[in-house]
Amino acid sequence: MYIAELTKNLYNGTSGSYNSVTTSLSEAELSLVDLKESYKKKLESLYDSIISNEDSYETGLKEYQLLKSKLTIAEKKYELGMITKIELENTKNSVYSKENSLLANIYEHMLLLQKFEKPYLG
Repeated sequence: MYIAELTKNLYNGTSGSYNSVTTSLSEAELSLVDLKESYKKKLESLYDSIISNEDSYETGLKEYQLLKSKLTIAEKKYELGMITKIELENTKNSVYSKENSLLANIYEHMLLLQKFEKPYLG
């Protein structure tokens, strides 16, 4: 806005009427207000996404710990012959799947933080 004001103050009459310069200045000011509001909404949305992501990670971590406990039990049951190899492998696959989900969650969190800290990059 400072540059637009300087332009208005330095107006020398070669680029149109005073009214057209004033109108252009008003449009630039409105555009700046819209841009600020847009960035504000974007930052609020990113912040909400980060909080949601963190909550999702906490829930996923609890699920992972539960699955690890189930795997320990399944391994003991397999050693005792109470479950089949397929059931044990299914339990392992559940643990691995949750690990992958947590890693994806961490990666997404890092990307969201980067966008929040440097909104001008994307």
